[in-house]
Amino acid sequence: LSINPMNSIKKPIFITIEGVDGTGKSTVAELLASSIDAILISTPPQHLKEERIAIENSDIQSQKFDFYTKAIIEQQAEIEFLLESSSIVCDRYIHSTFAYQWPSTTDLPNKINDFFKEIRPPDYSFLLLTDEPIRINRVKNREIETGIVNESDYRLENIRIANDRFLKMDELI
Repeated sequence: LSINPMNSIKKPIFITIEGVDGTGKSTVAELLASSIDAILISTPPQHLKEERIAIENSDIQSQKFDFYTKAIIEQQAEIEFLLESSSIVCDRYIHSTFAYQWPSTTDLPNKINDFFKEIRPPDYSFLLLTDEPIRINRVKNREIETGIVNESDYRLENIRIANDRFLKMDELI
């Protein structure tokens, strides 16, 4: 007999999975959504894929922050609509935007969830961590599966900075 703890929750909840590339966010998000019968979404949404690739090839950090923030703001109507009837598990959300794209010359805000009033804060945000050799192995396996090599997965200084920023965010579990 399997008991789903989500059956006792009356109100749908919004859960986000955060972490640096290769920690298993997508895998955990898929498994969690399936196990609690939630809808799985990711940010930025798929229809912005080409724009995301162009932005990622840019060296202008402020453009990246603006793009990812606007993409999340654009998804708010979808999130609110889905939450009317179902829980949501989101693969990356606002904490990832701050970890990766926040200007290095400025301290992180104390409360990421309160920074943008137009962005719904998650009910729970989980941070996934892994050792670097495991992360690199996961990245290489993903490259084999998809045939896509993302150079940013190997920018170790950027990964270290993002990871350090995640660890400073006390809103993450």
